[in-house]
Amino acid sequence: MAEDREEELLVKAAHQSVQGRWIGWTNYNQRVLTWKSLVYGDPKLYRFCLGATFDTLGSPANLARWGIKESDKCFLCDWYGIPEDPDKPDKLKGTVANILSGCQVSLAQGRWKYRHDSVLRVICHHLSLFLIQVKKKSNDNLVFVPAGASDGTRGRAKVRAGLLRSAVDWILLDDLGRRLVFPAHIAQTSQRPDIVLYSSSTQTLVMVELTCPCEENFDLQHMKKLDRYDKLKDDCELNGWKVFLFAVEVGARGYVAHSLTSCLKRFGLVGKNLRLAVKEAGDEALRTSFWLWLLREEPEWKSIGFHQQKR
Repeated sequence: MAEDREEELLVKAAHQSVQGRWIGWTNYNQRVLTWKSLVYGDPKLYRFCLGATFDTLGSPANLARWGIKESDKCFLCDWYGIPEDPDKPDKLKGTVANILSGCQVSLAQGRWKYRHDSVLRVICHHLSLFLIQVKKKSNDNLVFVPAGASDGTRGRAKVRAGLLRSAVDWILLDDLGRRLVFPAHIAQTSQRPDIVLYSSSTQTLVMVELTCPCEENFDLQHMKKLDRYDKLKDDCELNGWKVFLFAVEVGARGYVAHSLTSCLKRFGLVGKNLRLAVKEAGDEALRTSFWLWLLREEPEWKSIGFHQQKR
């Protein structure tokens, strides 16, 4: 009965041209809103999450559709006199998706970079903790053999799989706070992946590129980022390095793509560490998008000071 009811709701959502657009999203992790999170969390934040998901926020497009305002233009583009893009469909102008991840003024002012760097900082934090755990466990490899154990069973230790477990000399570089300089002994390039991990002992290089688009653009941005670093990957491999390239996405509405989950699994994160890293990355994207939404009609958003505060 529950499955039949779920199918009925999905069919109903598929026939809703506005509130049911989330049906077209693919390759993402659903957000779980528990009673505990609703009771102890910020109700305004969850209200924003639901409104952004089902497109019920007071965007210019919605206000014009509801008859509250006459214009459906983006406030920032109209304020600065930015002409409308003829290549952009009319249905995308002034929408929630445009405000969260499409406005050219917001892009030029660094609003999207603020969200991107906030999410990247969370991911780097969890990777740093994981590398510390790997190094600590590698220094404690004593295996106690039970008395009377046979040669076939003694000394057997359970080894967990994971790319970052293959070495203990990993160097983590990130593109936060300063311009990342790609290691010159690996390849000469001006490109700057968001995260660079390399181990000299195993000649292994890992590159991670993060994108924070709207959830409907996950697949497009994933392929775009992979193509962007194909040449750099080939150059590093020609220099004798084993290269792993990952493109990960965290949505502007706080939904995390499967690409980030699979990437962290390849690194070796499992269980609670994996779930916490994915959850906090999505929460950070949602939090920053919420503050950017509140400042959507502030032409000089940096003067407000909200972007410098950890909420």
